[in-house]
Amino acid sequence: MNRAVKLWGGIALLGVVVVLGFYGYQRFFAAPAQSSGARSTDRARDSNTVTVTKKDIVRTVAAFGELLPKEEIVLRFKTGGIVHEILVHEGERVHKDQVLARLSNAQQELKLLQAKNAYEAAKISAPPSEVQLRELEYKIAQEEYEYTLLKAPWDGEVMVLHVQQGDSVTTTTDIVTLLNRDEMFVTVDIDEVDIREIALGQRARVTFEAYPDLKFPAEVSSIDYRAVAKGSTKAVSVTLKLLQNDPRLKPGFSAKAEIVVAEVKDALQVPLSAIRTVGGKSFVAVVRGGAIEQVEVQVGLTTTEVAQILSGLHEGDRVLAVNATTRQSQTQQRNLPGAPFGLPGR
Repeated sequence: MNRAVKLWGGIALLGVVVVLGFYGYQRFFAAPAQSSGARSTDRARDSNTVTVTKKDIVRTVAAFGELLPKEEIVLRFKTGGIVHEILVHEGERVHKDQVLARLSNAQQELKLLQAKNAYEAAKISAPPSEVQLRELEYKIAQEEYEYTLLKAPWDGEVMVLHVQQGDSVTTTTDIVTLLNRDEMFVTVDIDEVDIREIALGQRARVTFEAYPDLKFPAEVSSIDYRAVAKGSTKAVSVTLKLLQNDPRLKPGFSAKAEIVVAEVKDALQVPLSAIRTVGGKSFVAVVRGGAIEQVEVQVGLTTTEVAQILSGLHEGDRVLAVNATTRQSQTQQRNLPGAPFGLPGR
């Protein structure tokens, strides 16, 4: 009898120990674990939220092209002969009508001198008809002499000398390439899908591979009248005028232009990823207290990163940066009439 009592008493004591142990585990281990899980969920949600702010929104169209000078011309003599003298060097700045090179022209110089003397003599005593004849001969001699001189048609810079002293040349021989870099332009190809947003006078920002840290303001100065094939697509050539020049810029540099096609100052905005579109309506997940509420918004200007909010939100609101429907948000939405994501559970 005593042995049976002791046995049952031991079993009862063991049961009490097990119950107390389980309670202690729940009290000191399981509860903190659950609390830690809740805190992790809160931290994850907080890290995915952003504050609705007001900033300028700028939408641009990017395109690539190359840098070109205002003018570029290849100069040639108007007569053939032997290059007697090169009077400039590559990179030199020259002025309009400056002589850049000359041919051997003793014969033309002699004819010019003779024609001038004959004309001057005729003006003294010859009849008017002879004076007129001598004047014409003098002008022809002047013209032939000028053909042996190569002059700059405008102020510019000598880019390339194609010949040297003593070379024999004709009227088709390239002599000097002259540039006018007083104004610089960038030509880019705009995809036909984007060309409808491009207009004369639009502002742009241009960068060059040679100097990636330099940014130059520009504006659209011309738009080609037709589209041409570029691989499998069509593109329209657009020219931008640099509003700031720099001697480091060289014709032919590869360029990237970002043309401003739309802009809103001080716009209420959220990340584009924060917006979900359902049935033609746009929604943003707003965090209020511990709940997430899908709020319908009206969207204005958008870029690849942000969207303007015209109505539905206020500055300072907290929203999910990535608006994805979660099981938790679906559960919260089920009891909201007309909730866009209130899908019934299975």
